[in-house]
Amino acid sequence: MAKTSKPEDRAPRTKSLVLAALVGVFLLVPLLVMLLSPSYDELVRRGLVEAPSPSRENIPGRVIAFRQGVDAKGRAIPKRLSRPDVVVSEKPRDPSFCVLGIGGELVVEFPSGISNGPGTDVSVTEQSWGRDSLERAQVLVSGDGTQWVRLGLATNSTGTTTAPDTVTDFDLASVNASSVVRFVKVVDASVPKPKSLEDGFDISSVRASRLVEPLAQ
Repeated sequence: MAKTSKPEDRAPRTKSLVLAALVGVFLLVPLLVMLLSPSYDELVRRGLVEAPSPSRENIPGRVIAFRQGVDAKGRAIPKRLSRPDVVVSEKPRDPSFCVLGIGGELVVEFPSGISNGPGTDVSVTEQSWGRDSLERAQVLVSGDGTQWVRLGLATNSTGTTTAPDTVTDFDLASVNASSVVRFVKVVDASVPKPKSLEDGFDISSVRASRLVEPLAQ
């Protein structure tokens, strides 16, 4: 004769199953919210939240020169992608980068000067990470805007990457640059594939880690 469980025997087991289910739901809901919720970057892109403005003291004071190149087919870069003022803007822009074009260059000034301190002094951001093409630029610095020292190469494939941005950091001490640097020049050094859609380095920002403190009046 088959043994049957009494209702009072099944009650603890039912309670255990219900408790386990509740615990599972409790753990699962936050995971689903995290997976289904848009990222902060996506909310910024949609215009639902405002991205924090960069510190005024860490971005250039003005654009000194801008000479734009062309794309790999020799065509002019669209006007909406030809605004170098994005690198001196305190507020997010759309688009948030400027296309240098093949062989193009941009020069910006930090009026009070960039201080040579420990670690990173200058950072350059390229905004096209994830593309098949390699986009790169030479980064140079100067104290007077005439004598330039090469810091190195910024690319869209090396450095610190948070899609779609790639940040390349530079240390002024690595090139024995002058104690006070006021100008930063970014020159496209991309080598595009013939007849491709490549258009050179897409610069998003130039930042200084620390600036020279103004003398007290």
